Amino acid sequence: ASRLSFLLLDAPPDEALRAAAAKDELTDPEAVRAHATRLLEDPRARTTLVRFFRDFMNLAKLDSLDKLPEKFPQITATLGPSMRVQMERMFEENVFERQGDFRDLFTTRDTYMNEDLARIYGMDGITGLEWAPVTLPDDGRRPGILTTPGFLALNAHKSQTSPTHRGRFIRVNLFCQDIPPPPPGINTTLPEADPNTPTTLRQRLDEHRTNPQCSGCHDRMDPIGFAYESYDAIGAYREVDETGLAIDVKSSVDGNDLNGAADMAALVASLPTVGACIARRFYEHAGAHLAGSSDEAAVETLVDDFMTEDYSFKQLVLALVTNEGYRLASPPSTKKEVQP
Repeated sequence: ASRLSFLLLDAPPDEALRAAAAKDELTDPEAVRAHATRLLEDPRARTTLVRFFRDFMNLAKLDSLDKLPEKFPQITATLGPSMRVQMERMFEENVFERQGDFRDLFTTRDTYMNEDLARIYGMDGITGLEWAPVTLPDDGRRPGILTTPGFLALNAHKSQTSPTHRGRFIRVNLFCQDIPPPPPGINTTLPEADPNTPTTLRQRLDEHRTNPQCSGCHDRMDPIGFAYESYDAIGAYREVDETGLAIDVKSSVDGNDLNGAADMAALVASLPTVGACIARRFYEHAGAHLAGSSDEAAVETLVDDFMTEDYSFKQLVLALVTNEGYRLASPPSTKKEVQP
């Protein structure tokens, strides 16, 4: 009872849960599901599930956003927190208002805007820090959460973009694929661009990837990040880079030819791997541990349930709390006990 209540409400069990536990009713998965459904209607459930999304996307770092103000005049003291709230509101609307397919978050044009963000988006007529729902133009520039300024700024340097960071986040957090750290002794700092012979960041990264000790990982990260080179280090759209050179957003990711962020968004939304990864990350978040070999059967069941329920995050929550890997200290063995 306590585990269920703290997962959904971050609070001790209410009287109904205490009574159910006293009657030993919470051994029944359907009873657990019924109580979880009830608790999801409590406003506090929004806060606790948003906390998962905040951790999943590393959004807490936006509260101390660190960019060079001389390079980005749009910077304000409230810009980073505004970036965070925008993404959290998009998640909250998907889960609670629409109760829709979680993967829609990667392609939606519906978002929230205040004056801080309007400056990044280049939108007129939005003033103050109050939030307004907006539907962005269907021009392919801003599909989903991976083109929000928050995601793009988090996964960039103080003054320039980082295709490597952006690509790594998607590989690790959305594809659940491990990227090992650089080998010892490898210099990961790219050389500064020669002012007499300007080159794009992509060209310098391509040269960096000629080192066989670097290419293995960079070949998996950088092509994803190249799709987002049309956005600077605070997520503002651009068509040329800092040196005035044209930006090339074409890439190939796992055999899929892409031409920018809209194609990447569509790919992420279509991959079963992504839905499976989200289910795995939620299982790990709820259990406060990385899924190991003993968890694999439970995770596979949770993934199947998530897919069956059309990737509804609310249904994922209900599937989790009735999943034996979460509900029981250890899943019951499927092997017959050997008698001495």
